[in-house]
Amino acid sequence: MNDETFTAPEIAGGYVLLSRLIQECSLWQLSPDHLRLAIYLLITARHKSKTISLPSGDKIKRGELVTSLSNVADDCSYYNNRTVRIWSRRKVSEMLNDLKKVGFLDHNSNRKGTHISICNYDAYQDPSKYKSNSPVTPKEHQNNTEGTQGEQTLHTNNKVNNAKKEKKEKKKADIPSECILPDGFSDSKRESLITWIKYRKQKRSALQPMTIDNLVKKWMKYSDSVISKAIDDSIENGWTGCFPEKLEGEKISQQAINQTIDMDLV
Repeated sequence: MNDETFTAPEIAGGYVLLSRLIQECSLWQLSPDHLRLAIYLLITARHKSKTISLPSGDKIKRGELVTSLSNVADDCSYYNNRTVRIWSRRKVSEMLNDLKKVGFLDHNSNRKGTHISICNYDAYQDPSKYKSNSPVTPKEHQNNTEGTQGEQTLHTNNKVNNAKKEKKEKKKADIPSECILPDGFSDSKRESLITWIKYRKQKRSALQPMTIDNLVKKWMKYSDSVISKAIDDSIENGWTGCFPEKLEGEKISQQAINQTIDMDLV
């Protein structure tokens, strides 16, 4: 099976129905190999209503097939770790007995082969038996559509809210819980602090909670832009210290120079 199979206007090979009730059946409690065998028998059993007679004298009805344990083993072979896995005839026989015990099938074996009958095949392979195939009125269709759109909108809103919450919680997690940021500590300073904490961790010189508290108190004296520029300078130069006071001093010096220039121009 390839991708072209699903892009074609019609999918060749026909289909079988698989009821969701399978999860409530004993079959679902068996091994994956049992489930693989069950699906194989579903897709290989005769689906046409007309009974046919084989040269061996067996009559094959809808939901039945005649095969051999060897054929089943070969058809259900699969690859695992680049190795072909093939069931033994004994294992196929044991799994058929298990499927019989849970009421999925009935079978009889002789020298001519194994005759398998899938129980309740007609009921489960009749689309009209499923409630989802009942006609839907325009009103029901409208309600279903509106409900689906409402659910999608709710799901989208919840997803956005959850993403915001997760982002906020993640930011909180980057700052030690014992560190309490003051009310006047801006979001910009918070982002700068997180960047600085992560940087120090990468430098294998993680900040201790007490150091972070002192840093926060110190940063409260400076503007957001000064703190951001100080951190950028430290990271670019590979420093383990942050020096906003130098930038602030440079800023004051520049202001003094500008004032001097202005006075000279008067």
